[in-house]
Amino acid sequence: MGNSNALYAAILMVPLTLVLNVGVYAWARRSLPIARTLLAIVAAVTVWIAGQMAQILSPDLETMVAVVRVAWLGILAVPCALLVLALQVTQHEAWLRPRRLALLGVLPALALVALWTNPWHQLFWSSYTLVPGPPQAFRSVRGPLYWGAIVTMYGMLLTSWALFIPHYVRDWRVHRAEAIAVMFGIALPAAASILDLLRIPVIGTMPLTPPAFSVSALAFGWGILHRGLWSLGPRARAEVVDRMSDGVLVVSAEGRVVDANPAALEILGRRKAVTGQPAAEILASAPDLLGFAAATAPAGRESMLGDPPKAYDVHVSPLQDQQGAQMGVLLTLHDISERKQVEDALRQAKEKAEAATVAKSQFLATMS
Repeated sequence: MGNSNALYAAILMVPLTLVLNVGVYAWARRSLPIARTLLAIVAAVTVWIAGQMAQILSPDLETMVAVVRVAWLGILAVPCALLVLALQVTQHEAWLRPRRLALLGVLPALALVALWTNPWHQLFWSSYTLVPGPPQAFRSVRGPLYWGAIVTMYGMLLTSWALFIPHYVRDWRVHRAEAIAVMFGIALPAAASILDLLRIPVIGTMPLTPPAFSVSALAFGWGILHRGLWSLGPRARAEVVDRMSDGVLVVSAEGRVVDANPAALEILGRRKAVTGQPAAEILASAPDLLGFAAATAPAGRESMLGDPPKAYDVHVSPLQDQQGAQMGVLLTLHDISERKQVEDALRQAKEKAEAATVAKSQFLATMS
């Protein structure tokens, strides 16, 4: 049995080495906030896997219980870090203020206190034993506080997935490889955790969730950091577009507003974000723009928009995917009302000058 346990512990060296390599990669990019979050995931998964290895090699139940209590530090930290990662990737950093982060850690901290004080109340585990295996494993009769911790962790995981999935589905056509990597990183630990929770054996009694999260860390490291899905470039471009005085509007081929910067919202008389809403509804007050949104070739046109109406130069740029299929249209709205006023003033001045010249000529002709 000892040789068998050692073999299973050695097998866990593979995911442990994998996740540590992801940690090295993320450490080299630690100036990025998302890389630091990935480092937190790596640290938590490392504690979890190392704890699993120590359980397999524990000489007795008392040692195993002590190891399990330490391993739960990683178990509880993974969902927290994953939720932070999801908020960063989907650009919801407003939720990552210190007070909210502290609140995020309250329930996991209470679960950890419940675990470590279990000998006094036995509400986390009512009893536990060492299962011979192979490999040998810790088995407990789960109490109400254990299920409270499980609900907390799955709540965080489900929230993370609810943020990740729409984000990558929306960017599927542009970042397909990255989206597949991250979706795989979401699906694998989800499936493994359900098998472990239901205690369905796959590789003896060895839990599958820790190794699954090591693969998940690799998928996130490759899909988000290496491929640059989350980088300074897109964020810098978004910042520039948001600060532009020109309106920028993106309409999908399906006729929905994909993006609109603050200047475009002001021109359209909208105070709230319009992303995902039907273009026919949002552009109802600007029928010219709705017609431009169906353009299949680049064009530049003038249109009267806003209230009160102003003259805008509308530049139309069709957007295509790598196969040449039309994905939508980019509309840029440049205010030319001042230029129009100057042109009108110059035209009026020219007309007055020409009229004065004609009058002068007539006067001279009369005098002669």
